[in-house]
Amino acid sequence: MAVIALKCPDIQVAVVDISVSRINAWNSDALPIYKPGLDDAEMANVM
Repeated sequence: MAVIALKCPDIQVAVVDISVSRINAWNSDALPIYKPGLDDAEMANVM
């Protein structure tokens, strides 16, 4: 998701989930997964 948003700035990316806890985790300052460089890619696309 973050890579698509980073590499395709003309495309608006939306992520949905029925789990409130998962949504809250993605909206928090600490991402719920670890992948090198993901923080930078995500922060470059925060609206």
